[in-house]
Amino acid sequence: HTISYSVTGVQTCAIPILELFLNASSTDSALYHVQLIAKTDWCADTATVAIEVHPAPKAMFWVAPFENCSPVTIHISDSSQGISQYYWEFGDQQTSSDPGPEIEHTYPGPLLPTSYNLRLTGENDFGCQSSQNMPVYVKPSVEASFIPTDTVGCSPLLVTFQNYSTGNNLTYSWRINNGVAITESSPTRSFVNNGFSDSTLFVELVARSQYNCFDTASRLIRVFATPNANFTLIPETMLYPQTTAYLLQQTPDSDTITWNYSWNFGDNSSSNLREPQQHVYDTSGMFRVFLRVDGLHCWDSMSRILTITLPPPIAEFDSIPAGCAPHVVQFSNRSIYAHTY
Repeated sequence: HTISYSVTGVQTCAIPILELFLNASSTDSALYHVQLIAKTDWCADTATVAIEVHPAPKAMFWVAPFENCSPVTIHISDSSQGISQYYWEFGDQQTSSDPGPEIEHTYPGPLLPTSYNLRLTGENDFGCQSSQNMPVYVKPSVEASFIPTDTVGCSPLLVTFQNYSTGNNLTYSWRINNGVAITESSPTRSFVNNGFSDSTLFVELVARSQYNCFDTASRLIRVFATPNANFTLIPETMLYPQTTAYLLQQTPDSDTITWNYSWNFGDNSSSNLREPQQHVYDTSGMFRVFLRVDGLHCWDSMSRILTITLPPPIAEFDSIPAGCAPHVVQFSNRSIYAHTY
C-alpha cells in the first residue's frame, strides 16, 4: 500500500505529516487544499480538505517623546494592520480602547525616574491577536518659583529674590535683562536707575534638576526715576559782615521730567526755585542749608553747613566829658563783634 499527500499541488510522502500553513496578508484569509491519495496495487482513493488560514494582525505604533520630564504628554501614532479591536495599556494602571490613529496620554509626575511599559494588544475579526511593547521614560518634574521682596521702588532698589523652586538636586541660573548668569540660590541685588524715566527689568530664573529637567519663572522689576540732589555752597565759611552765600545747583535734570525743589536755608527762610542763586543772612552763626528734590514717586536730599564767624571783638565806648563832683557818668558801649562784656 502507498499513501501520499498533496498540499496545494506539492506532493509529500511523510506519514504522519506536519505542515505549517502561513498567511502573509494581514487582511485576507488564505485557503489551502490538502489532498490525500491512498493506493494499493490495484486501487486508489483520494480525500481532499480545505484549510483556511486567517490573517495575522500586526500591532505597530510609534510614540514621541519616549523620554521626557513630567508631566509629559506622549503622542502615539498607530500604524497597525488588520486590527479591529484595540487595547492599550499605558503602564500607569490606565487603559484605553481608542482605535487612533493618533492617541495622546499624559503621565503624572513621579518622585523618581520611572519607566512605563506602553503595550498595544490588537485583535482582528477572526480573534487573532498581535501585540507590541515600548518603554516610556518619565523623569521627575521641576517647578521654578521665586518671590522678590520688592517689585517697584526708588533707585537704588535693593531686592532679594526668595527662591521657592522644587525638584531634585536643583541648580539655578538667574538672568537680569539677559545679562550674565547668577548661580546663587536666592540672590540679592541693588538696582540703580540714573535716568530720567522709569526703568523696567526682566528677571528670569531657570531651575534645573540632576536629570536635566528644567522650568523657568520670571518677574518684572520697576525702578522709578529718582533725583540725585546735589549743590555746592560758595563759600562754606565766611567772616562777618560778609553774609551772602551763593548756591550752585548741580542736580541732574532733563527736559523730559520735572523735579520739584525745596530749599531751607537754616535761618527760617526757604525757596522753591530750582536755582535761587544766592541767599543773604542777617547774622553770624552756623546754618544748615538743606535741599530736597521730589520726583513723581521718589525724592532725594542733601545738606551743607554754612559757617559765618565773627572777627575778633573790638572794645569801644563813648568818651567821658569832665565834670564836677559828684560826677555822674553814663557809659555807652560801642564795642562790636562781642557777646559778653
